[in-house]
Amino acid sequence: MEIGGRRVYKDFAPSYKWVREEGTDTLVIDLPEFNKEQVRVELDYSGKLSVSGERPLGDKRWSRFDNVFQVPKESNEFQARFENGHLHVKILPKTSEPKQLLVNVIVAVVVLIVMVLSVTSKN
Repeated sequence: MEIGGRRVYKDFAPSYKWVREEGTDTLVIDLPEFNKEQVRVELDYSGKLSVSGERPLGDKRWSRFDNVFQVPKESNEFQARFENGHLHVKILPKTSEPKQLLVNVIVAVVVLIVMVLSVTSKN
């Protein structure tokens, strides 16, 4: 089936479920007959997780899907793995970079104070 030499798409609506665990949520999407090279996962700055893919069916026919999920604003990273026709997307909480920076500054100040005290105590 060919229309002007272009692909003909059949939209596919995969089933999915959320698996809630302490500290993380995992989205599990059933994608039978897809492989990981045919799937794309992206998380944008506003917390929209886009999962899409397409695969050939033959004779210029393709199967495709495109789903968008809203994830918590406290999340800015994900880990994805594809296994036995299931895509697992683990939503990770935001890294606490500002807290780590504060800890590093406090440690540097303490080290500096100790150095100053050791120099002044020798005089």
